[in-house]
Amino acid sequence: MANPIKFRPHHLLCMLTYKGKGYTDAFTDNFDKLMERLNAQPTELEICKGPDDICAPRLCDPTDTNCHCYNDDLTETDEKALADIKKIDGLKDLDYGKMIYLTPDLIKELRASYKTNAIRTACEGCEWVDLCSEIAKNNFEDTKLK
Repeated sequence: MANPIKFRPHHLLCMLTYKGKGYTDAFTDNFDKLMERLNAQPTELEICKGPDDICAPRLCDPTDTNCHCYNDDLTETDEKALADIKKIDGLKDLDYGKMIYLTPDLIKELRASYKTNAIRTACEGCEWVDLCSEIAKNNFEDTKLK
């Protein structure tokens, strides 16, 4: 079995609307590869605190805890995302260190909740919120995660 992909909670939301736009070319190339892996087969995800496999290209020196990916506001965003995602049947026990399988049915359920704003508390104040709202409004058309 392949190693699980490490995901911080708010990235469970970001992946739903990801269309290939991001902070840098390295960031989007990495995110694209992770989405390809998720599309290839149901994949185990490990919910982690702090930087995850999506963050990897943005990380500065790993010993530098002042890096963007360690900011308190992102930790708060993760907490909000985790609380919202726990509203979904089958994910009520989700927590840091837990594993989940990202299946097509789970993606569908997450997107349905996302589209109705039921799990978007963490999105408030995000620089990508308008883009993601438009993508959800258009039924997640042309997103990288199928």
